[in-house]
Amino acid sequence: MLALFVLCGLPAFAAQGGEGPYLFDVLKKPTYLAAWKGILAGESVPDWVSHYAKIFDAPATPSKSVAVGGETYTLAWVRKAHDCGDNQLNVLFLPGGKRVGGCLATAGKRAGSANLIPRSKPPVGVARSSGTALWNEDIVMPPPKMQAMVLDRAGHPLRAAELPLPKPEPNQILIKVAACGVCRTDLHVFDGDLTRPKLPLVLGHEIVGRVEALGDSVRGFAIGERVGVPWLGFTDGTCFYCRSGRENLCDNPRFTGYQIDGGYAQYTVADARYVFPIPEGYGDAEAAPLFCAGLIGYRSFKMTGEAVPGQPSRLGIYGFGAAAHIVAQVARHQGREIYALTRPGDEKAQDFARSLGAAWAGGSDETPPDPLDSAIIFASVGALVPAALKTVRKGGVVVCGGIHMSDIPSFPYDILWEERVLRSVANLTRDDAREFLALAPKVPVKTTVVPMKLSQANEALNRLRKGELTGAAVLIPGG
Repeated sequence: MLALFVLCGLPAFAAQGGEGPYLFDVLKKPTYLAAWKGILAGESVPDWVSHYAKIFDAPATPSKSVAVGGETYTLAWVRKAHDCGDNQLNVLFLPGGKRVGGCLATAGKRAGSANLIPRSKPPVGVARSSGTALWNEDIVMPPPKMQAMVLDRAGHPLRAAELPLPKPEPNQILIKVAACGVCRTDLHVFDGDLTRPKLPLVLGHEIVGRVEALGDSVRGFAIGERVGVPWLGFTDGTCFYCRSGRENLCDNPRFTGYQIDGGYAQYTVADARYVFPIPEGYGDAEAAPLFCAGLIGYRSFKMTGEAVPGQPSRLGIYGFGAAAHIVAQVARHQGREIYALTRPGDEKAQDFARSLGAAWAGGSDETPPDPLDSAIIFASVGALVPAALKTVRKGGVVVCGGIHMSDIPSFPYDILWEERVLRSVANLTRDDAREFLALAPKVPVKTTVVPMKLSQANEALNRLRKGELTGAAVLIPGG
């Protein structure tokens, strides 16, 4: 029996419409996928065919037949089909006469706006298959899958899992993950220090990848474009803080890798408002730490205030890991002197700081040789707060740059007096992201990374906990 595929301008995903499964899902069925791969043979084809085939890791051609399981499948498409006006028609005929169909906007309209619609009979001009005509509500297929590392419960090892490939909502972008940095915040979520994760959860919020599909309302991005996703993944845009330019303090935020599945996976979806182009000159792994270590570090650095012109400005950094090694480069670029304070006895981290231009490096139990104008604490140790206050001169600023910290012990008022300032930093704004991503290649910021396979996520978190990493671990889903 001849079964006919009529796939007219088919995008990577049909819009979510509720009438039944997606053509994408249908082709995931092994028999039809085999037919599809047999049909596709690397000829010159429209962009939609190339893109669709890429998801299946197959070449593409616009029209060809192949025999699979004793049946012949034919790929074709129809222009200006009946009932679709100036649009193209997507119809898939299956053995036995079952079929699915829908219209796709083409000339002058956005690709990706297809929506499956039921019809009572085949449109005029479309070849019929034998058998009873049944439509998409009769087709039940499993969704396509992806590999991910999943947190089921705080403190328990991440589980390797095969999950349904996410479909982008109208305001979202589907991203094929190329690299995802491993951040200390991930460790806080894993350990249960941050107590409001969605579970099960895909961790990861230093995401670099390429645009695979666009929601219907997304503008300003192109398929294949390289982009990054940070920690702040959603704000309501209506609360007092959002309306006053402080979206980082939104009353109803959601965070990537915390309330939104993140980048410890082959694919992820993200709110297009919080997706940013990658600066030129960075590889995928090298760009990943920019999206949290870089962004939160940059915001922390801004909170230390401006340097006094003509005077040396000394910045202390407590905890010399992923964020610190980026901030140190930005601060040096702006003429600051860097004083690095690490775990006592961590000579490897101290040497790393000196290699990035630190004027002095020592343990956090030591006193820097000169009074500091400001200090940033990246280590999640509350006892470092009074220690840092003691190192800054009158009017100095101490910034707590982490999302979680152990309890701060009581301290005498006189180390805060004389207009010293103690403040925290929360999240980031889109302006922070745009400023920093424009600045990074000018410095230029060079990230130090330790690439690891996605399956090594538990090992990466453990090495981060033990302080064994120089720079940042980065998970590579394709590694």
